[in-house]
Amino acid sequence: MISVCIPVFNVDVRMLAETLSSQAADLTSEGIPIQIIFLDDGSGAEYRALNQSLHKAAKDFQGSFIYQELENNIGRSAIRNRFIEYASHPNLLFMDCDSGIPTENYLRDYADAVQKYPDSLVCGGRIYPPDPPARNRRLHWKYGILKESQPAEVRKKDPNRSFMTNNFLIPVKLLKEILFEERLSGYGHEDSLFGYELLKKGEEIIHIENPVIHEGLETNREFTVKTSQAIRNLVLITKLNGNDPGFKETIKLIRTAENIKSRGLGMILRISTAVLNPIFKCMLKRGFTNLRLLDMYKLGTYLREESKSA
Repeated sequence: MISVCIPVFNVDVRMLAETLSSQAADLTSEGIPIQIIFLDDGSGAEYRALNQSLHKAAKDFQGSFIYQELENNIGRSAIRNRFIEYASHPNLLFMDCDSGIPTENYLRDYADAVQKYPDSLVCGGRIYPPDPPARNRRLHWKYGILKESQPAEVRKKDPNRSFMTNNFLIPVKLLKEILFEERLSGYGHEDSLFGYELLKKGEEIIHIENPVIHEGLETNREFTVKTSQAIRNLVLITKLNGNDPGFKETIKLIRTAENIKSRGLGMILRISTAVLNPIFKCMLKRGFTNLRLLDMYKLGTYLREESKSA
């Protein structure tokens, strides 16, 4: 029925594997087949040494369990497409490797969703630990709590724009029709493009309440760097799809930038943020977690990167 697909990069996934194996064993015993696949995308030697115990777990698991290491990192999009080669079931459940599973019925709820929503893409959502972390990881946590951790009822209001790749179920045949854009090798917005491609095909995403916990909180410095990487990816996407106005309309950051430029303020803002962005960046890294400050940093970064690519 379901092949659970977990791309791995520099994370110890032994606990996640144990939790999934336990839930999968219960379903398999009831005649609901579950396959578990971990593909390591070029992790460092330290993490490979930890995770290689999964070879033994694969032998002990009463079902299909694969742990495979790729020699080189092929990127967030390409690794997801690669799972098609390993999957033995018609539905793929993608999870991020730094996910925690908060309920005992996580896999069962997705098995029910396959029956209820056949041939549909289903998203379960994302939540964050309720207690604030140390200040040096507070920015990622606050952004996640306020921007990403949305219940299904909220996500349903704009289903395709609410798509995230950390926790979703997709029929293999639908993934083969779209695929993730492999020219995007860096971090960020591959989910935005994929959601837009689904929208163009008339495929509405189904949202259910079956979240995973985002446990891998990044430091403020790491989160700020990844934010910049994601914006560079966003600019690349607009070039790859010929500045498709439909895609631009789905991204709030681009809509804001286009509105500013339409009022003749683009150059002024680009010059001012060239001066201010280093200050914003320093403040964010030091733990100033005001999301308006983050928004200004993102806007300035986008305008700069867009200008460089013109």
